[in-house]
Amino acid sequence: MPTARPFGAGDLLIFNLGLVSVGFAVALNQYYGPGLYPGATIWIATVIAAAGLVPVAGAFYLWSVAVPRSGGVYLVLSRGLGPGLGFVLSLVEVAVLLYYAALAASLVVSIGIASLLGVVGLLGGWPAPIAWAQLLAGDDGTFWGGALVLVAAAVVVGGGARRFRAAQRRAFLLAVIGTLVMAGAMWWGDSASFAETLLARTGISYDGLIETARAGGWRADAGVWRQTLDFILWPLLALLGAVQSLALAGETERPRRAQGIAMFGALFLSALTLAAFSWLAERALGGAFQGAVAWHSLHLIGGGEIETALGATPWLPVLVAIKADSVALGAPMLIGFGAWIWLWVPGQVAYVARVITAWSRDGLVPAALARGAGRGAAPGAVWLGTAIAIGFLALIVHGQALFLTSAEMLLAVWGAGLLATAMLPWRRPDLLHRLRAAGVPAPGTLSVLCGAGGAAFLMVGVVALWLDPAVGGPLVSGAGLLNEAWVLLGLLVLGQVWYVGARILMRRRGVDVDRLLHDLPSE
Repeated sequence: MPTARPFGAGDLLIFNLGLVSVGFAVALNQYYGPGLYPGATIWIATVIAAAGLVPVAGAFYLWSVAVPRSGGVYLVLSRGLGPGLGFVLSLVEVAVLLYYAALAASLVVSIGIASLLGVVGLLGGWPAPIAWAQLLAGDDGTFWGGALVLVAAAVVVGGGARRFRAAQRRAFLLAVIGTLVMAGAMWWGDSASFAETLLARTGISYDGLIETARAGGWRADAGVWRQTLDFILWPLLALLGAVQSLALAGETERPRRAQGIAMFGALFLSALTLAAFSWLAERALGGAFQGAVAWHSLHLIGGGEIETALGATPWLPVLVAIKADSVALGAPMLIGFGAWIWLWVPGQVAYVARVITAWSRDGLVPAALARGAGRGAAPGAVWLGTAIAIGFLALIVHGQALFLTSAEMLLAVWGAGLLATAMLPWRRPDLLHRLRAAGVPAPGTLSVLCGAGGAAFLMVGVVALWLDPAVGGPLVSGAGLLNEAWVLLGLLVLGQVWYVGARILMRRRGVDVDRLLHDLPSE
């Protein structure tokens, strides 16, 4: 008897907004943008990134309607390009997403909780929370705290759809409340009032900080198009989360309507929020100050004196909490900030668990990993993914993996899925018939336009990441291969060997492998 489809449009919208991690994306934009790309117009970069991702959302939307099964991009790759290539590339995707789940878990602790404690201690005049913040920001605190966050996420995801939905809704409510409080605090007053509060609370001179940064090499150019174009990568990488509800296609009620609302709605709302907060931040804090304080922090001028004075890294919510000069206002802002980061963790664990479950249903990994899954993710797949993420967490804490270099792999894998979409009229015309039956107009034309346009945009992103050391940088340099490059090579070899072995085992059991991995997986 088929199981119910538990996720509606609202649940999927929350899922995608959580994987964008809207509040954290705002903070990244306003920290790295003015600090590393002075003169960049952040809202324009955000709009360009969102526009470039429209065909990506369109392509994944088509797949979610044509193939309403959970499994994410693995189903796109295996049914669109071929089972062997699909498994190998999806193995790379899973590794990258688990890395980001681990990264997000570390940030919940080192940024979310530590920022809350540091600012509360600063505004309240209490030294103990500041000391706790410093402890959590250290390697041991970040690792053990992040491991607990990952385990908590596994409990939420592995407990079934009802628990997952309830937990995400509560966290989303906290995130939205904190964001609205922060927007109100930014609207009230201007940069002059912020400068007065900053000096009184921290002893930092607003104008003096800007001059020190300029003397150290930071420049405050205005309206530089090259900087704006270079900065597009940051909103691009954040906004990719807006299409990841593809992973829940098999659990979606009325997928044609729900997935459209979730993907395009999340993309629009996220871009609008990022653009709006760039304007609010300019009004409330001043662009020059944001760039100068980020420059101080990124280059550890004075040995990290900015972090010491503020009680935390100068993320936008931290600066706005100081501007509000109130624990009652600052606490919900920073709780909301942490909630946005938290939403990223169970979202990525849920996505990966559904890919592993789809592998298991296809016979590529042990059947035990799909037991108890229903339409969704099996507990075994959830805990396997969590264990791997904790291993990545150890690498992150000890500086063995770069921040965004592995995003090059993810964009390349998703670009391959988009090429598969562009080839649907020739490789999978049966799926176009499904789309027509579902009421999608001109599915052949849409698949070619969305697939080709989205793939081209993501490939530009790969090249830009490779050329920009501030975000990623090349996987191969004059010094040899980076750790990420070795991981990529290892995954490609492991995936191919594993697939060949699984194929041999299935054939010995009398399974028609080619037909099995061409057809849609069972529910």
